[in-house]
Amino acid sequence: MRARVIVLLLPLAACALADDSAMSWSGAPKMMHGNTTVRMVSEKVIVKTPIDSDFQSSFDCNFVFHNDGPATDIRIGFPDRANGAYTEDYFNTGSSDKPTFYELKNFKSWVDGKLVKTTLLVDKNSPDANYAGSWHTKTVHFPANTTVNVRDTFTQRQSGGIGTTNNYISMVRYVMSTGASWKGNIGSAEVDVIIPGMKSAKPFPGKPDTATAYTHWTDQPKGTIFYTGFAAPTQDGNTLIFKRNDFKPTLDSDIYVVWQAVEHTGGG
Repeated sequence: MRARVIVLLLPLAACALADDSAMSWSGAPKMMHGNTTVRMVSEKVIVKTPIDSDFQSSFDCNFVFHNDGPATDIRIGFPDRANGAYTEDYFNTGSSDKPTFYELKNFKSWVDGKLVKTTLLVDKNSPDANYAGSWHTKTVHFPANTTVNVRDTFTQRQSGGIGTTNNYISMVRYVMSTGASWKGNIGSAEVDVIIPGMKSAKPFPGKPDTATAYTHWTDQPKGTIFYTGFAAPTQDGNTLIFKRNDFKPTLDSDIYVVWQAVEHTGGG
């Protein structure tokens, strides 16, 4: 008899920006209940941003898992979360009935190269009424002592908002910490973030989810990127490459890449 385990993905906390911010994000699989014999062998994510005039970013996420034990079925959910301006068309915070929300567009999923159906489920247990959220879910069968490949692709609008120094910033986030609940450590992880116009990259001066993290922008040349994540990235042209082997991710592992999108020269 196959064991059944529920898996969901959790979001990263929102950035501390002005009220006219717009946030969306996604992340890596998280085991929600019990133990598992399935481990994440590798994770490779390619983020291209933006890909069109609507500031959509594309995500191509490839996971390799290995089941070290008996056959099991695991329900996996991919998060679709947003707040601020991106929830206005989907979510009425004054209503107890939360509509099905989707910010991730054209979501597709494959298991061992086969396109599989996913079901969009509303997140009825959101801890914060200011967020809208749903889950793109599927059940994956892991045969005994076997490797399984999972791929998810989608597009989503870039997060952004007005910072504390009257400048507009764009951001991309990818949550690594949710991968900590699989068996053992992640064997290898790589997240490539492609940003046209990137000139240089610097680590965030402090935590990226505090308002003071955005006071430095007026002193930075155009094309400066700030980041935090599970590794100090290397820069290859306009691509930031985060790579690390054999580690258990924590909240500090979450990737957060921010850049100044529009230069403001004064008031308004």
